[in-house]
Amino acid sequence: MMSQRNAVRTVAVCLVMLALGSATSGYPAMAQGTVTLRLSHDQPVTHPNTFQLEVFARLVEQRSRGTLKVTTFPAGQLFSETDVLPALERGEVDIALLQPSKVASVVPAMLITELPFIFTSWDQFHTALDGEMGQIFARAMQGDGIKTLFWVDVTSIDLFGTRSKLVRRPEDARGLRLRSFSEALAATMRLWGAAPTVIPSADVYSAVQRGVVDGLISGVSFVERRWYEVTPYISYIPITFTSQIIGMNLRKWNSLSSEQQQTLMRAAAEVQRINRRDTPQTNADAYQRLKTGLVKEWYEATPADLALWRKAAAGMEEWYLQRVGPLGPAVLKAAKSTIR
Repeated sequence: MMSQRNAVRTVAVCLVMLALGSATSGYPAMAQGTVTLRLSHDQPVTHPNTFQLEVFARLVEQRSRGTLKVTTFPAGQLFSETDVLPALERGEVDIALLQPSKVASVVPAMLITELPFIFTSWDQFHTALDGEMGQIFARAMQGDGIKTLFWVDVTSIDLFGTRSKLVRRPEDARGLRLRSFSEALAATMRLWGAAPTVIPSADVYSAVQRGVVDGLISGVSFVERRWYEVTPYISYIPITFTSQIIGMNLRKWNSLSSEQQQTLMRAAAEVQRINRRDTPQTNADAYQRLKTGLVKEWYEATPADLALWRKAAAGMEEWYLQRVGPLGPAVLKAAKSTIR
């Protein structure tokens, strides 16, 4: 089964490259010699983001006429989602997929991306990332030695899965031990009366299976990582959106020629466009599979239920402003300016 998926991905990459190939004309010739860049991420080999990062690598090599080569290391082969940020800062890897929840250790204001119910659509979220909010993040990360290449959407965070019961309203979450992936989500869970535990993605399946936690909140990873097998009761509750950063070690970035930098950024823009086009459909397809045969019970929150969830999460904006320091007000203002 894995070989079939890899074959499908290889064909897809080739089709994308053929479609984009005509766009490579007109690029300036590069100096002789090849610079190899190592890209580390923790997404499974079958994840759509893995395919998109493979496209990025091929675009960079093609458009640089072979003077730049990106070697990808998926599934945490080099570094875990926790260890990759310090490894990138030290230059032990050149490019990495970074979770905002991990980057918040150096840029706390980035926790805005994980606050519940701030954004209500991908378009709102993208407008904020492409605008002043994203610029604030990029400047802060550059101060920490990381160049932001692009943001890659992963999933909407809107599935609440448990081992033994459907969670429809906030009171159903009281007393549950839940896996969390960020400080902001953990704080939200506490407001709902649950007990959060931060567990890396790679350890979630076994943690639920062994009863370390009763369930979790996530998105398309329920399918990609087969978490539905251990959380067969799933409720659809739109909470937030997850996009991760493709960041590059700033010293390595500065060592490249301006032509090579332009090549990286053009490839980044193209892959970000592909990612934003495909992610919503990827989510929709995965959720259709879940509710039509992969789970025991599926529930979609009503407007009245959503109002209760939002009310129960009141106070998270105040938590954010108290937690993140001087950048908080400007980031919150920039985020809210995208909401019409």
